[in-house]
Amino acid sequence: MICQFMWTTGGDNYFERVVPVLWHGEHLRHNGWNNPITLCFLEGLELLTADYQHRLTDIGYTVIDCASMINKIVGRYPESLKLSTTSRYWFLRWNVLKEVARTRNTESVVHLDGDVVLMADPNKLYEDVSGKTFMLQGCPAWTTITDMSWFEVWEEELSRFFTDRSTYVTAALDEKNNPRRPDREYCNVCAYGPDRFEDQDMLEYLIAAGRLPQATSAEIFKSAYYWIQNPLLPGEWHAEQAIGETQQILECNGHAYVGNKQVAFYHFQTDFAKYCRTWRQFSNVGLNNVAARLRPAGPGRRTSGFLSAAGKFMDILNRRISRRAIYEAAFTTNPATGNRYITDIINSCWE
Repeated sequence: MICQFMWTTGGDNYFERVVPVLWHGEHLRHNGWNNPITLCFLEGLELLTADYQHRLTDIGYTVIDCASMINKIVGRYPESLKLSTTSRYWFLRWNVLKEVARTRNTESVVHLDGDVVLMADPNKLYEDVSGKTFMLQGCPAWTTITDMSWFEVWEEELSRFFTDRSTYVTAALDEKNNPRRPDREYCNVCAYGPDRFEDQDMLEYLIAAGRLPQATSAEIFKSAYYWIQNPLLPGEWHAEQAIGETQQILECNGHAYVGNKQVAFYHFQTDFAKYCRTWRQFSNVGLNNVAARLRPAGPGRRTSGFLSAAGKFMDILNRRISRRAIYEAAFTTNPATGNRYITDIINSCWE
């Protein structure tokens, strides 16, 4: 089972602009892939029209209203009410995922973030990760759970976290300095700090501390697919999964490859989505290289105050562009190269 967690405070148009699930379903169908994704709505399903919901199921999604489930879980963790809605749902989605997996009687579940665009058949990806348990490269955008003790550990640790957040975060920072499981050996990235501690940070910590089940990097990358969590840094895990291959995405029969491995998905996290828009704007006037120098996390921004300021200015200009519009533009063909724009954009990010 593959699950995506959703919530909305607006109707059809608002939701689709922010989380383009219809677009993604159409993308899967266009590629000839059956849609195995279950959409778990934590809030707001009733705000979507019957027609929109029908279109979701018609394109292959299973839709579940999890509002009553999340409300019961909030009752077990009243401290979560002090968090923003988004933070609360991030933390508690894992508890809901446990309940959904239990009611579906499934022995393996994949959590997929709502801003992920699959680039390979999701059913074959599911088969590829069979028997493994891992969060990919320090981010829950793709998280495979086969060892169901994962959920027991999570619930226990979440109780400890909400009981004394300050002490918990201090312990996490200590672990970051001397992790029991080194990041590179366990496909992890401990990027958290003292001023921000969301569920992703907690997961990074629990993997580093050896508490959550986590496959080794060697086990994870023994795969037919090339896994990129952060498309702004597509080469970050290149040596572990495609050593000797050129650091470049090539298109073949409509699919994206690095070497002989098909790219699994693209994660349109916020910074990357804004960069897609910036790259397209500059490429329209033949300034692709300038766009690349403004890339978030890129060397230009890291070494130049001017480029950093210019990049942040472009981020601000592009912050209101709908995610659906970004997807639609990224998956059209670049007449200058014959590639889809998304391929050229990510190829501008190799270091």
